[in-house]
Amino acid sequence: MTTNADTLGRELDWLSAHIERTITLHFDAAFDQSKLPDSAPPDLANDPSEYANFLKEGGFSDDERLVFILALAPLLKPEALDQFMIRNEALNRRFTEFGGTQTSQSGFRPTVETAIFLLAGSQLDRRLRLSTTFAEDSALMRGRYLVLGNPEGGGFNDSPLSPGTALLDPLGSTFADQAASALGFPAQRIETQLTWDDLILPAQTRHALDEILAWVKFESNITATSGPGRLIAPGYRSLFYGPPGTGKTLSASLLGQKTGRDVYRVDLSLIVSKWIGETEKNLARVFSEAENKGWILFFDEADALFGKRTAVSSSNDRHANQEVAFILQRIETFTGLVILASNLKSNIDPAFSRRFQSTIFFPEPGAAERHLLWSNAFGDSAWKGADIDIDVLAEKFELTGATIANSLRTAMLEAARTQRQALSMKDIEAAIRREFLKQDRVRRAEQ
Repeated sequence: MTTNADTLGRELDWLSAHIERTITLHFDAAFDQSKLPDSAPPDLANDPSEYANFLKEGGFSDDERLVFILALAPLLKPEALDQFMIRNEALNRRFTEFGGTQTSQSGFRPTVETAIFLLAGSQLDRRLRLSTTFAEDSALMRGRYLVLGNPEGGGFNDSPLSPGTALLDPLGSTFADQAASALGFPAQRIETQLTWDDLILPAQTRHALDEILAWVKFESNITATSGPGRLIAPGYRSLFYGPPGTGKTLSASLLGQKTGRDVYRVDLSLIVSKWIGETEKNLARVFSEAENKGWILFFDEADALFGKRTAVSSSNDRHANQEVAFILQRIETFTGLVILASNLKSNIDPAFSRRFQSTIFFPEPGAAERHLLWSNAFGDSAWKGADIDIDVLAEKFELTGATIANSLRTAMLEAARTQRQALSMKDIEAAIRREFLKQDRVRRAEQ
């Protein structure tokens, strides 16, 4: 059976042959073409691989196939693009007609100019026609097959060319996630091995989460075009707030697990680091993908992006506030589920707070919740030594679920080092003290 690897290998060989042929003829139009490798695209008629089926079902042209494998090459076979790294000895620089960017770490990265050079060479009329292929409203861009990066001071043709999620999906979810991360996509999928039964929260918090589940399940019934439903806009926005380690991220992951939807945590470092002029573009990309694929979006430590707007004292302040206004508007028009997480509700801009359908408080667990957390953690495993007293642990140590998990990890590692299969009360208390040392809470551990 033909696999994706076989198909992509043949596509990459085709790309290499096409690059060699195009560069050679660019510099010597009279070169004997019979001495050049055949640059005909591979025949996929009887190829049953997922990538081949993707190309056939999409009805893509040979030119589009070539652009796709060009965009994928830096991820699959970077050396396939090394031919573009030859230098113009007369000017002691790379040949500008090849386009692309080059770094010592990642080799050659194609740009729009690279694709146009491969497809049109120096034929000006064809170059002009091809420019619309990469326009923002073109089929390849709207279909999320390709993504253009920032030209970094150059013109449009200097925009780095990367595969979009629609092109990555046929290569498998694991590869798609890794590739998107490598390409700087500002959101990563989060999952958990835990289940809804592992979520230990006060009844009021659980009830609020159940309301979100109900919305996902019954939204289409509620927002019907007739009756009061016509007054209700699509989409749901919720704020999770409370101390660290109290279950905000776990709850977001479990909501995805329970509803069968992927949860993507927005990487604020990739957005905030490009605040000036880039926030709209980065967020628009995330929201577009989320709407097309039904993702749940999770903004952790949301204060960094959704905090209170500043008083305008400079052009930078004015621009920052415009960015916040854009984010507010985009979240309001998002038709899916958005979850923001913050340690303190007061840190969030009131303009956002008024637009949440729910605000859910995640308190530090009380003694009853801590008892359940410890009991669930051990279950009926052999790790629970005979002297471990769950009642004492729950009453004596004021821990969050995350701190309990960290303490158990430390204790289990220590036991494994001494070739023991069960934990003792001494192991756990020592591990808890180490956790408290991180938080400067040693005196509380000694009470």
